Amino acid sequence: MREPKENLEKLFAFLANEPRITDVLIDGDRRHMCRYDGAFEELSKHIGVRISIKDFIKMLSDREVSSFKRDKSLDKGFEFENIRYRAHFYFKMGKPSLVLRRLAETPPSMEDLGFSLEFCRKIFSRKEGIVFVAGPTGSGKTTTLAAAILFLAERPYHIITIEDPIEYRFSDTVAFMSQREVGKDCVSFSSALRDAMRANPNVILVGEVRDEETAEIALQAAETGHLVLTTIHASNLVETLQRILNLFPSEKRHWIKAQLQASLAGIVVQRVISLDPNQPATQNLLSPFAKSFNPRPRAGGDFEGL
Repeated sequence: MREPKENLEKLFAFLANEPRITDVLIDGDRRHMCRYDGAFEELSKHIGVRISIKDFIKMLSDREVSSFKRDKSLDKGFEFENIRYRAHFYFKMGKPSLVLRRLAETPPSMEDLGFSLEFCRKIFSRKEGIVFVAGPTGSGKTTTLAAAILFLAERPYHIITIEDPIEYRFSDTVAFMSQREVGKDCVSFSSALRDAMRANPNVILVGEVRDEETAEIALQAAETGHLVLTTIHASNLVETLQRILNLFPSEKRHWIKAQLQASLAGIVVQRVISLDPNQPATQNLLSPFAKSFNPRPRAGGDFEGL
């Protein structure tokens, strides 16, 4: 990676000492925003340097620039002054833009996130099956999976992670860790999943299920003695199941339902909410949800047989 210019060095030095800023949005060479204590504010309110998207692009390798131009988006993890960041490059109205997120050095524990030990044992202590962590962008799906890996890493397991990019780095503890980054260590999620099944893993983490091939291989792995953990963009239980099925053509969905029935170990749906200090977060979520949710599938519907 090419070295950042002076203004970028100033930006990274500032971010290193301002943990309340978690995201920086670079809108071409025009408006720059940041997320400060969860709220969007002008970046210029906090730091008076001129930042150009071109300086960020110059940090990419020639291969990454070619990939960005071809695919119109690129995810990139990098490190500056021992602090790791994830950058998402994309085009907006034909111009390159960027979202930069500071990554925590180590993931929180499941206990830190509020998950009970009983829940972890029930969902993540299975020998095989697939667990989906669902939620909108920015709801902490990757953090939850990282915490689950920490929980599982205290066992004599071979754990393979397939990520784009790698966000949390895990050291070998009791478990033997193999972290692979799409574009650097493997070509795609689906090809890395095929490789993983030949590497005798106990647990496979797939950063995201984006396409039919990845979903199909993940379900196969879950049926053949592996615990598979992955994320999907969905806002509730029903939408999660619908999105999984919609990855497949209609003629294959009855087989996918059978696979899900056999291998689905759990669905964790999460979102960020404004918490009333007088009411538990789970009650805030479940009170309106419980009134409307009917777990019985309607006859002939998409979920009949699940």
